[in-house]
Amino acid sequence: MEIRRAAPEDTAAIVGLLELSLGNASIPKTLALWKWKHESNPFGKSPVFVAIHGEKLIGVRAFMQWHWQDGKKTYHALRAVDTATHPEWHGRGVFRQLTSKLVSSSASKGLDFIYNTPNKRSLPGYMSMGWKIKGRLPLKFKLVRPWEITKNVIQKKAADPIRGIAPTDWSEVTEHFPSLSSFPHAVRTNYTPEYLRWRYLDCPIFEYGYLTDHTSYLLIYRIKTHPFFHELRITELLPLQKGGAIDLAHLKLEIKKKVEDELPVHLISYSGENHRFLPITGFGWGPTLKMGPLVIIRDLNMGEKLDHLLSPYSTNFSLGDLELF
Repeated sequence: MEIRRAAPEDTAAIVGLLELSLGNASIPKTLALWKWKHESNPFGKSPVFVAIHGEKLIGVRAFMQWHWQDGKKTYHALRAVDTATHPEWHGRGVFRQLTSKLVSSSASKGLDFIYNTPNKRSLPGYMSMGWKIKGRLPLKFKLVRPWEITKNVIQKKAADPIRGIAPTDWSEVTEHFPSLSSFPHAVRTNYTPEYLRWRYLDCPIFEYGYLTDHTSYLLIYRIKTHPFFHELRITELLPLQKGGAIDLAHLKLEIKKKVEDELPVHLISYSGENHRFLPITGFGWGPTLKMGPLVIIRDLNMGEKLDHLLSPYSTNFSLGDLELF
């Protein structure tokens, strides 16, 4: 087995292996998605390694580049995402060798840390390779139509589809992107205009919408459909003013109109870490629950500074930061 850096001519085989190994049930594995994630990312192209046996691709491992801002300090991080092993090679160390190769290569290039949100099956492997647990993302929830959820569950009936959603026109809001540099102090994504365009306007698999007063805030959301209900997921709530103050009364009214008049969702979700800095108050939110994805971190060149990242109140992760795609 040979472990090497992926070449452009490997891309089609990589996408095929991801589809074979992971399937297309949740998110279709396509060439367009791969190129968006790993080639068009404004933070940089992803380092990708492959495992080859003879002339056959048997494994792939990719880390997305991600920039995190802590005051004036920029951390050059990686997000461990796509990995796949050919079914005939499961249990033969392909995942570990690919991951170890990427870790050592990334550390030698001076990158700061790796983070990701593993499932229960992959967590033990990461922990044995030096990852540390930061914890589950806290979430805030607001039930909008609880009785409909109950009815659908009892009747084992899927939620009625949401129809008539027009594609989002972002032309009136992109002018605000350069104003989003001001943010309460915490380690958070570097919200450059290029990042926001790539992440939300150009995403090939999800349609995002927004709410804004064009003065104090920009809220970005998407609709996620579950078996018995629809969720309005607030992926970002970003201030447009220095100091982070937002017009909560306006925001509350806009959310209320959206979910009561336009989008018959059953649940609203919002990052509990965002809520510490930009609280959506007066809307009947439930308590903050540790129900979000589990975040783990692998040190590359942080040293003692890693303890700060692992502490409970150091980061301001949004749901948009940790969405799987």
